[in-house]
Amino acid sequence: MKKQIWIYLTTLVIIFITIGAVKHYDDKAAQSEESGQRSATLLPSSLDAFYPPQANRPLFTMKMLEMDFPFTGIVVDVLEGDIEKAQENFERFKSLYMELSKLIPEWEYKFRIEPVHDLGEALQTGNIGTIMGAMENVGTVCHDCHVPNMVKVQQKYHWPDFDMITVQDPLTDEILDFTMFMRYLDVNFTGIFLNLERGNIENAQRYFRGFTAYFETLKESCQGCHDTERMYYVDESIQSKIQKLGQTLDEPTINPQAVMGLAMDIGMQSCHKCHLVHLPATYAKKEWKKSE
Repeated sequence: MKKQIWIYLTTLVIIFITIGAVKHYDDKAAQSEESGQRSATLLPSSLDAFYPPQANRPLFTMKMLEMDFPFTGIVVDVLEGDIEKAQENFERFKSLYMELSKLIPEWEYKFRIEPVHDLGEALQTGNIGTIMGAMENVGTVCHDCHVPNMVKVQQKYHWPDFDMITVQDPLTDEILDFTMFMRYLDVNFTGIFLNLERGNIENAQRYFRGFTAYFETLKESCQGCHDTERMYYVDESIQSKIQKLGQTLDEPTINPQAVMGLAMDIGMQSCHKCHLVHLPATYAKKEWKKSE
């Protein structure tokens, strides 16, 4: 039992340190980066004008989707054998392509015009193979820009900041920032197993009660960003595992294997999976803010 608990505690310490990194990034390591490398990770400042809060909607993304409609429409028309309609969609696509190329001056060079001209010429041939080859070349232009930039745009403009979320401590009623709240949640979770390993069952049970209170508040805190009920990480399937953990800790003779199995299940199905989704955007935005 002791070996299993310390393996698990080591995992929790790693998670604890990771959570802390959101608030306390290693500034010395960041300062050692080359300025050129850091600026290369940033999005153009001119993009801000096309996303909230400066714009009322994600205008640049909407323009990209508007452009995609006639582009994909070319394929639909070609497969239906209607080259005339395909050419009409091409003209619409080309017009939007040129318009978009002017919106972000720093990205104008990315909108290469040669593949677009080649697509227009390919449509004149009426040959499906030639047209599809030209379509692929234009798609490569899009792909080459999307790979380094699309995720960053989503993270910067579509993901809210955890810094904006405050949570009321369920044990003290203190108002906490989200990072500190997560630390308290982790401390109470770790306290269960640390005291169990030491044979202090009452303390383990007390920390479990603290953990359940923090976890319930965590579920409520999701509303800071989400306006619909969460179906993952904090749902009934996780709540039932927590309830079962409490029941196991209340048994006259505690089964260490059962406790550790439930703990690992909660950690992997809730904490770990939630971090996989939310931490990449959070860490990226923290880094960008220091460079802007």
